[in-house]
Amino acid sequence: NTYIKLFIKNKTVDNYLNIEKAIRRSMSISDIMEKTIYGYKGFIDATHKIIKEKLGVLCLSKIPNNHLMWSHYAQNHTGIMFEIDIEKLKECTVIANTLKKIKYTEQFPEITFEIIKGMNEELFPEEAKKLFEALLLTKQEIWNYENEYRSIIPIKNLAENGLFSLPKECFKSVTLGCAMQEQDRNKILCMIHNHLPETSIFENKINKRNYSLDHLKV
Repeated sequence: NTYIKLFIKNKTVDNYLNIEKAIRRSMSISDIMEKTIYGYKGFIDATHKIIKEKLGVLCLSKIPNNHLMWSHYAQNHTGIMFEIDIEKLKECTVIANTLKKIKYTEQFPEITFEIIKGMNEELFPEEAKKLFEALLLTKQEIWNYENEYRSIIPIKNLAENGLFSLPKECFKSVTLGCAMQEQDRNKILCMIHNHLPETSIFENKINKRNYSLDHLKV
């Protein structure tokens, strides 16, 4: 009870993290403790902060040319789309070992107290993995058309700018959006020729007879 009162009184994640060892040794977790955590908005905000500071996420899709995804993720068809060779990608062990399919559901992921202890990754590494995956690999059912896969990568495995370099052979093709400005198109084509000379280039055009996108070789 002393631990629970301390947590409720101060409402700080720091207190929670500091008493975890003592909790682990001397008591089982009660329903009261779980309700305290779930009702504490600051705790949820802190979880988001930890994820943002510790993890990078690579998002991929098996859907090659979806109108909505071009709108959501490529600035309304003005951006570009990369086609990645998964077999070549698997040679990049950091990504190959973490690439997982998104779970689409109408229910929030089940976050038990055991999993929440993963906020202290150093003390509870397995729980941390389960926590991050539950939060980052779950989306509402309405997004299932994306058929998304994600690779969750620790920031410590990334470059200082938060990026991870992929070998050139991983890129099978690049597609230019149908609303891309001519100036941007020329600049991107030049970059592709200079840095990805073996990569195929396509561009989307709006089909004049239906709502589809024509995928044309450049």
